[in-house]
Amino acid sequence: MKLHWLCATKNKHDEEYIQKSLCELNVFLKRPPTKIEINIKPLSVGTAKKVNLILEKGVFNKKKYPVHEGQSMKCKYINSPLIELYENINSLSDCMPLVIYCDPSSNIAKAIKKTNKIAEWGLSTLKQISAVYEKGNKYIIWHEVLHLFGVHDCYDIENPNGPLKCELAKCLMQYAPQEGNVAPWPFLCKGNIKRLKSV
Repeated sequence: MKLHWLCATKNKHDEEYIQKSLCELNVFLKRPPTKIEINIKPLSVGTAKKVNLILEKGVFNKKKYPVHEGQSMKCKYINSPLIELYENINSLSDCMPLVIYCDPSSNIAKAIKKTNKIAEWGLSTLKQISAVYEKGNKYIIWHEVLHLFGVHDCYDIENPNGPLKCELAKCLMQYAPQEGNVAPWPFLCKGNIKRLKSV
């Protein structure tokens, strides 16, 4: 399994933080019960420049897309800035799946939050691309990255702060994972461990 990452904040500390957080996640995943390893690498310099340009200049949320897995079935079509971003960068190189660490004030973060009220800290889509815009919270990074490998949310999107839908009280795949409310490893419920191993 592979994962590319991009720090789009232009802050050296942020770049070190996401790299360290992803490496820490990988250390956990190598252990039982998952015993998997993700080949994690930053985008190449050339691709990173192109993606950063798209992120800086892009005005997202122009298109409507059919509802996909994980979205509310109340509507037939959704505005999805993240799908739009994926369409803009997927042809650049073999850079998917990709996690982008960006500022909360970035174009993509603002567009996502405008169209998806529960995506306060990050979002993943199509098992191909994630955007994380909650700074300094490795659990949000891990949560969104694991979506790229088939792991599901354990909360009800209609009631995100309600009870979890799994057996693990402090599952990483809760609505707002953070220091103090995530179980020690293995911090995934049995269903998500099974999904992850099947990938």
